[in-house]
Amino acid sequence: MSARDVRPEDLHADLLDLEPVAGEPAAPSRGRRELLLATLRPATLFEGFVERLAGFLDLPLARARDLARAVPGVARGDWVDDQVAGVRLFHFAGGPRHASADCGIVHVASGARYPRHLHIGDEWSLVLAGSAVEEPTGRVWLPGDVVHSEAGSSHAYRVLGDAPFVFAVVLANGIRIEEPT
Repeated sequence: MSARDVRPEDLHADLLDLEPVAGEPAAPSRGRRELLLATLRPATLFEGFVERLAGFLDLPLARARDLARAVPGVARGDWVDDQVAGVRLFHFAGGPRHASADCGIVHVASGARYPRHLHIGDEWSLVLAGSAVEEPTGRVWLPGDVVHSEAGSSHAYRVLGDAPFVFAVVLANGIRIEEPT
């Protein structure tokens, strides 16, 4: 049955009241429209990750919220270029549980590939945006995924789609790039 097959008498009376008049687009109220658009603004884009980010980085909620709001500012001076083209880093101190680790947010441009690298210590990542595929396993990382790379492990990854790949990271003892950048 298609929408063309539905007769008005088959619909609940309340639905008939909601049906827009043909030819007149139904516009949302100004308040609803502003509320919807507010969820797309850079300051709130990663709001849904604030609690997870706080737990992941062992930080207070207010600090995690500040970090989430910093993600869209990847072009600003508090972000630095990585040794790999298309990758920018935002370094900060994690909470007490991660006092000896390197914590930050990593922004990898769409289409970029991060070369094979060795994890000298454990690395934990929380994917915030975009997607990437790990080489050689083929495992795909998506927003919300927590990825653990054990000390001594080695891999590369490639960003999928048109969006940048963004993740929070807790890295112990760094990495060593194993192929030319």
